Amino acid sequence: MNVRNIALILFTAAGLSAQANTADFNSLVAGTSYSSGALFINGGLTFDMLYGSGNLNVVAASNPINPSFTGNYLNLTSAVLLNVNLPTGASQIQFDFIQNNPAEALIINGAFINFDQIPTTVNGVTITQLLGSKTNPWGSITATGGINTFEILGNLLGVDNVNATLSPGLAGDYNKNHVVDAADYALWRKNLNSRSGYNSWRANFGSVGGSGTAVGSANGTVPEPYALPLLIYAVAAASATRMHLFRRSAVRGEDADVFIKRGPVNSFAN
Repeated sequence: MNVRNIALILFTAAGLSAQANTADFNSLVAGTSYSSGALFINGGLTFDMLYGSGNLNVVAASNPINPSFTGNYLNLTSAVLLNVNLPTGASQIQFDFIQNNPAEALIINGAFINFDQIPTTVNGVTITQLLGSKTNPWGSITATGGINTFEILGNLLGVDNVNATLSPGLAGDYNKNHVVDAADYALWRKNLNSRSGYNSWRANFGSVGGSGTAVGSANGTVPEPYALPLLIYAVAAASATRMHLFRRSAVRGEDADVFIKRGPVNSFAN
C-alpha cells in the first residue's frame, strides 16, 4: 500500500468521525433580538427560531443563577421554539439552562417532553437532567441516542453552552441512504421544515457517499422548495401511468418485451 492510499484512508476515517460543536453565544451581540423565522450561527451550530409569540434575546450574563452562564446567553421569552439544525443527526446534545417558568419543554424526534418529565427515554433517546437547585431550577440537560431533530420550547428560559456531537454522515441525507435526493426533501418537509435543514439539503443535493460535501455530486439543478412536491408527484404519476399501460398491454396478450421496445401508446411523450 503506497503513501497516497494510506493518506486517503486516514482522511476518510477523519471525515467519518463524530464532530462536537459548542455554541456559547459569546460572539453574538448582547441586545440582539430575533423574531420568528430568524436563523443564526454560533459555535459551528445553526439555529432556527421556528416560532415565537415573543422574541429570542441575546443577554449579557450578570450574576446569573447558573454559574455556567458566562459572557452571553439566549433568553427564550414567550413560547419560543428554537431548532438546533442537525444536518447529519447527533449522538448527544447537552445544554445549560435557567428555568424561570414551569412551561418549558423539548421536542426530540417528534416527541414532546416537559422538563418535569425528565429523566425519560423516548424514540431511542435518553434525556437526563442535572439540577443545581430545585427551588430556583437551573442546571444542565443531556440527550443521548439517535437524535434526528431537537427543538427547545422556552417560556422565560435561559439557554447557554449548547454542545452537539454530530453523527458522521452526509449532510442533507435525512433518510440515511447515502445519497441526497428528492426523498430527503420529502422527509425534511414532513419532519424538519426548517430553513437551515433545507439549506443543508440544497447544498448537498446530488451528493453520494458517507461524509463530506458534494462527494460524487451529480451536479444537477437543485429544485426549489415549491417545485419539489410537483417533481415528486410527476415522477409518481409517470410511474403509475406506465404500469397501467403495461397491464393493459398484458390483457391484450402482448409480450412484455414488445411493450417495452415499442413504448406505451398515449404516453406523456406523445
